Amino acid sequence: MISIIIPVKNRVDELKRAINSVLSQSTKHDYEIIVIDDKSDRDIKSVVENYKDLRLVYILNDKDISNANVCRNLGFNLAKGDYIAMLDSDDEWLPNHLEQKIKFLEENNCEGVFGSYYIDDTVDKKDVISRSFKKGEVMINYLLSDGRAATPTQVYKTYAAKSIMWDEALLRHQDFDFSIRFAEKYSFLPSNEVTCIVHWGKGEKRLEDLDSQIRFIKKHKEKILPRLYNDYHSKIYLSLRKRKDVGAEFIDYFKKQSSSYIHDMTLNEFLALYKEEKGKIGRSFLRFKYLVKTLFN
Repeated sequence: MISIIIPVKNRVDELKRAINSVLSQSTKHDYEIIVIDDKSDRDIKSVVENYKDLRLVYILNDKDISNANVCRNLGFNLAKGDYIAMLDSDDEWLPNHLEQKIKFLEENNCEGVFGSYYIDDTVDKKDVISRSFKKGEVMINYLLSDGRAATPTQVYKTYAAKSIMWDEALLRHQDFDFSIRFAEKYSFLPSNEVTCIVHWGKGEKRLEDLDSQIRFIKKHKEKILPRLYNDYHSKIYLSLRKRKDVGAEFIDYFKKQSSSYIHDMTLNEFLALYKEEKGKIGRSFLRFKYLVKTLFN
């Protein structure tokens, strides 16, 4: 049996779409759909019960903490299947998703699989392919480069998933964190067959939680390639530096971390961090600073 876990908060129409995509699966396996309501203001329970399908289970998150990871862990603890499949309430599966992913697990003798998907932003639908790992590449470097392992594509053997669990304190990069820890302990492989649709509203921004992002990177820092470490912080710094709604301590932190491994930076990359410097004297000083740092750091 497959246990399908769907955390939800207030999304009624999206949840119906997600559930309908599960009920349309071509798999011959039995399954249960565990919908975990994260203290919604809307009547999620009625949405689930209106299906009148015994395979659907409604659970209310009654813990003090409220977030998707708490709900996922509740689902893990309740799962009765041999496999666990993840689905976010605003996404959906193509009809062959479970059939393809379970077949992949069995044929490759691995504990987990993630895969390719479409991104639908209400204007276009483009495919995102989960490439293979490069030789010796670890999961965090895969994810911080061009690797993709979206949560609604992930399916695991239940005993493996329950030994990892989700970090309930992380509000950002929680999918990265789970994937990294799972891959450190078990065989977690990419599938390049597109079987999911990830929905992004036009112009929708991902949740920002800088504290979580810092904690996530510190947690896994020793495994991150220097260039990827620099790039990660540089992208965030460049997006934050002109914002007035972000504390100066965050901006300074990400700026400093952007050149942590200066030997892995080009001069132009270093200068890009200091675009606010004006005039020949300022730029000359920065070139001198870069030279000194690369020689003596």
